[in-house]
Amino acid sequence: MIEILVMVPYDELYQQVESYVGTLDEPELTIDLHHIVGTGSQELQAIVDRGYDIVVARGITARALARSDASLHVVEISISASDLVSALWRCREGYGDKGVGIVVTDPSIFDSSMIYDLTGIPIHLRQAEDQEHVYESIRELAAMGVRTFVGGLTLCRKCESLGYLGVHIKTGEAAMTKALNEAVAAGRSLNRERTRANLVTTLLNNTEDVMFVVNRSGQIV
Repeated sequence: MIEILVMVPYDELYQQVESYVGTLDEPELTIDLHHIVGTGSQELQAIVDRGYDIVVARGITARALARSDASLHVVEISISASDLVSALWRCREGYGDKGVGIVVTDPSIFDSSMIYDLTGIPIHLRQAEDQEHVYESIRELAAMGVRTFVGGLTLCRKCESLGYLGVHIKTGEAAMTKALNEAVAAGRSLNRERTRANLVTTLLNNTEDVMFVVNRSGQIV
């Protein structure tokens, strides 16, 4: 049995993800849902210790899990340009004259000039691999006079504590579905590999014959 954990990025998305998972007919897969914010929680280590085969997560949570255990298969939920533009649209009237700070794990997927052309909002783009990088980015941009920020829940909660405006980039349905489908495909592949490995182990452990393994050319491997 392959165990998959889906880290739902925010509470409002939970029911939608739960409904989609309920439509999947995958008897060889177990899919658990959980919600966690950031990388400072001890729950991250608990997830690694739990022994999940595949974890679906977003942003710095996904990066933290990948660093915690190199053998863990992490499927990262991507943030699309439309998700970002939607977040910027929600803060279009309150960003002030210093623009908006965007803090994400992969800034290469966004083009600041294109976003400016679409929204008319000056953009300050920063990359953050973990929670401390998020905080550093906020401090750096705040020193420049930026008071409006766009990013994940870790950023939004920090902004709230500092009295800044933090706008959450919410994952769209398409991005979430894509990540779930990728995790299911990886689960099927992993299950096939384990089935083959178990078959070979069973054969080797229950025979008195000598066996040679050869490739398609007849060479012993």
